[in-house]
Amino acid sequence: MSESVSEVYVLDDDVSVREAVGGLIRSAGLSVKTFASAREILASLRKELPSCLVLDIQLPDINGFELQQELATKDIQIPIIFLTGHGDIPMSVRAIKAGALEFLTKPFDDEYLLETIREAIARHRKVGRQQGSPAGDRFEDDSGTDLAPRVIPDQAKIVFSPRLNGNGKPVGASGEIIGQSAALRQIIRQVEMVAPTDVTVLILGETGTGKELIAREIHRPSRRKDKPLVPVNCACIPKDLYESEFFGHAKGRRGWNFVPG
Repeated sequence: MSESVSEVYVLDDDVSVREAVGGLIRSAGLSVKTFASAREILASLRKELPSCLVLDIQLPDINGFELQQELATKDIQIPIIFLTGHGDIPMSVRAIKAGALEFLTKPFDDEYLLETIREAIARHRKVGRQQGSPAGDRFEDDSGTDLAPRVIPDQAKIVFSPRLNGNGKPVGASGEIIGQSAALRQIIRQVEMVAPTDVTVLILGETGTGKELIAREIHRPSRRKDKPLVPVNCACIPKDLYESEFFGHAKGRRGWNFVPG
């Protein structure tokens, strides 16, 4: 892969942040260009596309969300990592639902930012290999493992893979989840973003990867935390009994009827 293909653009109106992030990326052996305004970025994109865009929200001309929307309108597909000092949970959910790869706040963890940038480059490379096919409902590394779940409007999709398992330190608010991989840390960040919201969350994964743990992790800080969380193993329920199991059943009555309480 040529140097230009793996180039990273950094957009921040704070020169100290641009220099710090640019220097960090160069230290990882990647090519980087820095910009002070969205207009500079748009002018540069007429000539070439980067593999990743590290983007602030508060900018002197148009803000980061407006730039993200403009790129989407023009069908310019660049993995975006938001990096801002003015972030909150609703803002992060908005960014991720609009297609951003990650939403980080300052001060940031250097290694995690680099891991996310490498992930963005892998995503860009994968899309480039698809030769005009839609830009992927899934993004995988060379081993076929999902790098990042795709979040679609009104539904957060969290995907597990075997590589998330392993020894490590407790992560998440409950301390029930043990791990140390970047992929697991990313999932915990998604949990923190969706837990306070009302979006529907679809959790996918193989048996034993911890889907119910993640469900409890989402439920614990949510607005429904004082209400019961009821796990149901649908695979163990015959299809003819779904209605009775979920909606109740009265002896001698055919079909289902709702039983209060």
